[in-house]
Amino acid sequence: MHVIKSEVVESKGRKLTVKLCLDEFCDSSPREWSNLGRMGCVHRRYRLGDEETSNLLDKLVSECDGWDEVEQLLTDEYDAVVILPIYMYDHSGIALSTSPFSCRWDSGRLGLIYATREDLKREYGKQPIPLEDVIEILKGEVSTYSAYVSGDVYGFVVEDESGEQLESCWGFIGEADYAMTEGLAAAKYA
Repeated sequence: MHVIKSEVVESKGRKLTVKLCLDEFCDSSPREWSNLGRMGCVHRRYRLGDEETSNLLDKLVSECDGWDEVEQLLTDEYDAVVILPIYMYDHSGIALSTSPFSCRWDSGRLGLIYATREDLKREYGKQPIPLEDVIEILKGEVSTYSAYVSGDVYGFVVEDESGEQLESCWGFIGEADYAMTEGLAAAKYA
């Protein structure tokens, strides 16, 4: 267990230790959650994104002449309403973004994330949603997935004076401060 920081708190007359830890075994990808976007990534060494969408994108990339043509085909044939590019920086770890990275040697276009009319209808019904909101949601999905693939995942452990574990919770993706806050709150009731 890789402890990042710990804090001793008093609860019910006991001194408890709350430890913020890296979650090195997080096996629940945020792409398994209920997502608005469909994420497709094409890379010769990594399998990233949604498997079905990545397989489709791999096929389209091989048939099309560039990303613009792929995006046009997604709009015309797959009813994509919003499409954002995904870029990857790969140097001693992976980072993903919807904006290009400045390093031309270790970064480049990886794929895209998109939402179709069907996706919007499934998520919001007949309620209209501004496209700016859809864009922000898709950017958030890429940001969360980037934190996950880079190992930016945390948990907390609450221990008593003898080191016995009283509480723990794992899987806080990109949320170290929130994980520690939750650990401190859990210590109050342990």
